[in-house]
Amino acid sequence: RAAAFWEHAARAWMSLPEPDDTRIDHALRQALARDGGRRTAFEALFRRVRDRKDADGVLALAEARLSVADDAAEEAKLHWERARAFREKGDAAAALQALEAVRTREPRHIGALALAGEIAIRSGSFAEAAATLATLATIDGAPAKNRIRRA
Repeated sequence: RAAAFWEHAARAWMSLPEPDDTRIDHALRQALARDGGRRTAFEALFRRVRDRKDADGVLALAEARLSVADDAAEEAKLHWERARAFREKGDAAAALQALEAVRTREPRHIGALALAGEIAIRSGSFAEAAATLATLATIDGAPAKNRIRRA
């Protein structure tokens, strides 16, 4: 119940004309400290941290959530967010490890393939980049700029 009360407090502070970000974040963290499985509190805090481009905060939250996640889709999403945060921090090796975790769960994850290809190009691994981007180009949902175009 305490977790629910903290989450309710966070929503109340969010609805104020001039929300206090420190209080909102504190309340959401308190909710998660009491019940790490609260999806709505996690998602609200995670979005706030990600929107601030706090890579270390994203990594910490994703790691904590992975310990309670029981859904393969959510795990893939968390590893994807970890990969993006590692890329922002300039840690290509850690980003590739996180991308491998994504691709284990979703082999044709568009974002994971695109980011893996980008990292391979930047590191000079052009054969690996070509293979990864070739796979990406065969996926119907991939953006046009990532797909093979036929005349």
